[in-house]
Amino acid sequence: MKRFFILFILLVLMPCLIESAFCESLLDRMMNSDPTISRSSKPITQPEPLEEPINPDEYMMGPGDILAINLWSELDTDFTLSITPEGTILVPTVGVIDLNGLTLRQAKEKISASVLDRYRKTSVTVTLLNTRTFQVSVAGAIYAPGVYTAHATDRVSTVVEKAGGLIGFVDFEDKTLIPSYLADLPKKKSTDDQTKEKMIILPKASKRAISLKRRDGTIISVDLLKYERTGSLEANPRVLDGDVVVIPVMEKTINTYGIFGAVRAPGFLEYSEGERVSDLIAIANGLTLNADSSSAQLIRFGGDKISTFLIDLNLISILGNPGGADDLLLRPDDRVFIKSIESYHDKLQVKIEGEVRFPGTYWIESDSVMLSKVLSRAGNPTEYADLSRAEMIRESGEFTFDPEFERLKKMQVDEMTQSEYEYFKMRSREKAGRVSINLVKLLKEKNHEYDIPLRPSDEIFIPRQELTVSVTGQVRNPGLVPFLDGASIDYYVSKAGGYSERAREGKVRIIRGSTGEWIKPSKKHHPQAGDIVMVPEKLERHYWQMTRDALFFAGNLATVYLVVRQATK
Repeated sequence: MKRFFILFILLVLMPCLIESAFCESLLDRMMNSDPTISRSSKPITQPEPLEEPINPDEYMMGPGDILAINLWSELDTDFTLSITPEGTILVPTVGVIDLNGLTLRQAKEKISASVLDRYRKTSVTVTLLNTRTFQVSVAGAIYAPGVYTAHATDRVSTVVEKAGGLIGFVDFEDKTLIPSYLADLPKKKSTDDQTKEKMIILPKASKRAISLKRRDGTIISVDLLKYERTGSLEANPRVLDGDVVVIPVMEKTINTYGIFGAVRAPGFLEYSEGERVSDLIAIANGLTLNADSSSAQLIRFGGDKISTFLIDLNLISILGNPGGADDLLLRPDDRVFIKSIESYHDKLQVKIEGEVRFPGTYWIESDSVMLSKVLSRAGNPTEYADLSRAEMIRESGEFTFDPEFERLKKMQVDEMTQSEYEYFKMRSREKAGRVSINLVKLLKEKNHEYDIPLRPSDEIFIPRQELTVSVTGQVRNPGLVPFLDGASIDYYVSKAGGYSERAREGKVRIIRGSTGEWIKPSKKHHPQAGDIVMVPEKLERHYWQMTRDALFFAGNLATVYLVVRQATK
């Protein structure tokens, strides 16, 4: 009985074992006889860099996609196969599998099912090794319209970049960027003679009204500005086989809307239908930190384009529930204004640097904190501090506009009168934002009339004592000379090697290091530590030129005299 049972089991299992062995033997012969099939096949091409992993539920299979099919059984096998132009794939010993219109996930499931029908005791994995390439047309306001090769993972922005980018201005001399039909366009004028006639005026491309036309007739709107500002991938879709990208010209009369105030990128934008206040804020790169979410308005023009309506906006509701009832649809010419919080996180701090015991940034409670108080917080000046050259710079803009100085800055020096030139020199030497302080009077003489209130962002610098005097100009060895209290100009010039042959000795001046003031040397005015002794150069006098000019003037004067005399006879 036991022998009969074993014989029965063998008779039942024998056909299955024979079939499995036959199939594996056939598969082995197929692999050995076909040079295109290998146990260790490699990708045909190097995979393209991807911006993100491919979504198998979205990626559509097409001709040229390369798949790796791995069969795991007693005899492990792998194939590297490409989808044919007909949209099918030929798996050895399995047959042709139609992948037209399938996503990557659907294709994996269909291939696995087909293989398992043939080899029941096999585990199957399907992997996308490389994406296909295909042709995409680009037309419209683009520098180089035409047909370009794209990968299945490319987006519209990638194809636009391959076509030279959206039209704007381009160097006329760069022939590689100028199609022949643009050669006769009007040229942009330039104030620079060297660059005149180099630029041509081209119509500006629209970033927000781009159309992506699919092979089946579907038209998808593309908004590259929204993609650049917000990173929205929906605004920059992937291209497919046979797509046509059409970039329109932005007309001068194009509808616009704007957003201003406490946003990161304020200004006017090309209008896009169907957008709401939240969309506009997103395209403006969002609110700034000092935005007042309780104070925003929408200005809308009436039908006559003159009258306006003011609509209060609830930003908390708009940003908390985009697309809700408070998130209004925008119209052409709308203006959104978002206010800032007054005195938001004012930087109530000042900086003290140089010769104080604890240099750094210090907090001030208000605009009424005095200079002496902050110096005390910084440990007061060190014994090496030069109080006479201490200075303070204010950045708060509390300065009077000087129209005369602005006028002189636009003139040539030889066009100025002597008084204008002196005034221009004086104002030019002043340091912008400098506030007059006198720490000698304040700290040494304890004169509190020189104690001034500080403002946020004030910067105080106390230099180290300079125990030298700089001698510059027409001396033989210009440089630093050790300071000697009470020494005259001649002492410092002699230490610098004496006057050179072209020195203008009568015009030597002392430039105070503490104030920049120019002083004529005298018994009362000696160089101080940190001062500069300036020795100017003699003026070159062209005597022949002066004589010729004098004779020319005399001749003209004589001619005028004779003409007048003849006329009065």
